[in-house]
Amino acid sequence: MPFPRFAFMIAECCHKTKNIKKYAGRLALFALISNPYRREIIKMLKWKNMNAGEIAEHFNISQPSISRHLDVLKRAEIVTSERKANQIIYSLNLSVMQEMYMELNDLFDMKAEKRGVVYECE
Repeated sequence: MPFPRFAFMIAECCHKTKNIKKYAGRLALFALISNPYRREIIKMLKWKNMNAGEIAEHFNISQPSISRHLDVLKRAEIVTSERKANQIIYSLNLSVMQEMYMELNDLFDMKAEKRGVVYECE
């Protein structure tokens, strides 16, 4: 199943539940990583801090498009930025990435299924 379709299904399920606040973080997570460019930027920053130009070299899209994706990731606090001379260096915010990992782990917790916990959309 393609990733965006899966994210849409999760979002629909969460939307139908009465406790939407519980799922707000998960919805935001899926919205952010549903874009393949953002996923690739996250992968790149996992290994090395980079400026926007270095990131743009890896893609076949315009520099302003890369900047918009970086801005989205920055507003979500997945990416941090630091000005060094005339460049802005982007890096991965590892604490937020760890929280996202834990959210995903919780969402797909197989142990809960084995205990008989049933999750369903209302």
